[in-house]
Amino acid sequence: MFAFRQNIGPRVRRMPTDIPTLPHTPNPTPPTATSRPVRNNNQPVSEVLQQMVRELRMGPKLTQSEIKSLWQRELGPVINRHTSELRFRNGVLTVRVDSAALRHELLFNRAQLLVRLNKELSAGEIRSIEVR
Repeated sequence: MFAFRQNIGPRVRRMPTDIPTLPHTPNPTPPTATSRPVRNNNQPVSEVLQQMVRELRMGPKLTQSEIKSLWQRELGPVINRHTSELRFRNGVLTVRVDSAALRHELLFNRAQLLVRLNKELSAGEIRSIEVR
């Protein structure tokens, strides 16, 4: 049925004796504060972040995120609750709402809304607003 091992006992793992070992060398002295390389980065953090945004091409996504938070802050929770999609591309802000009355109201006040949002927006001017 089952084949058992004849010699039951602890298995001992033996290391080969023909492998050369390295001689023990003590660690060198730990580095001191004067032995570290000194960095002279005189760039302000804002410039470093702007450079990172440019290199990673994060500008459009940051602008869209800024517009979404601005929309929520400026238009309030009632309108935000009925807004299902905000998209900003090539200067056009596309807003999708679930209410025909709200759509009509936003279309009617589109010019004032455009001025109000552009006044608060730091980058990425909104040229027009489409309401769907």
